[in-house]
Amino acid sequence: MVRTAVGLRAGLPTPRDRGGLELAEHRFLFINQGEGSPGGALHTVFVDDLDTLVAGIRSRGLEPDERETYSNGVRKAIYRDADGNEIGFGGPPQSA
Repeated sequence: MVRTAVGLRAGLPTPRDRGGLELAEHRFLFINQGEGSPGGALHTVFVDDLDTLVAGIRSRGLEPDERETYSNGVRKAIYRDADGNEIGFGGPPQSA
């Protein structure tokens, strides 16, 4: 299988109009190609260690397009492709 720029395994056997990413063992995200114009996809995955994940993605040459911190301390790193599709990774508040 091929690894994507964000470090997830890609290339799962799916029908022609779908894609898949392996998030962890036996945990998959399947993406259906929709009709109409691109740019409408929005996905968020919550992870235990956001900083390690973002550092791994950075090592493959990508920086987040946005970073957010919510009032409860939960953080999110957002990546977008050229069409505007978004995948965000959220993580718990940083330890003090």
